[in-house]
Amino acid sequence: MEDKRYIPELLCPAGDKEALYAAIAGGADAVYFGTDMFNARIRAGNFTLDEAREAIKLCHAHGVKAYITLNIAIHERELDTVLQYVSSLYESGADALIVSDLGVMSLIAQHFPDFEIHASTQCTVHNLDGVGFLFLKGCKRVVVARELDRENLNY
Repeated sequence: MEDKRYIPELLCPAGDKEALYAAIAGGADAVYFGTDMFNARIRAGNFTLDEAREAIKLCHAHGVKAYITLNIAIHERELDTVLQYVSSLYESGADALIVSDLGVMSLIAQHFPDFEIHASTQCTVHNLDGVGFLFLKGCKRVVVARELDRENLNY
């Protein structure tokens, strides 16, 4: 009989180069970080787009996945820029995007159907119906709302 237990992924934040190096050295399976564009982690050191490309290469050289945050509200006038940004991250080999804007999720799924999308905690999902909705929209992972306690996660 096949063992179907879920093996957790050690996912670490990497708000700057120092944190990225520490996460890799510490055995992270994956890291998440943002750039100076479309990122809610403005207090983190963040990366430029060129630095993010290098960080992705470094992660992959160590067998670590790189998830990029794209987790702020995106306005209509920004959509072309977002698609160019996503294209650059896609070409750079980012493993997934952590997205909060439903419209942007739809655009990514339409233009980059094999680019993995993770729903950000900013989507404020509090129940299984919300998770199911986001899976139907193409998300492969949903980060539920921070307010949920352990009891409400055991479904």
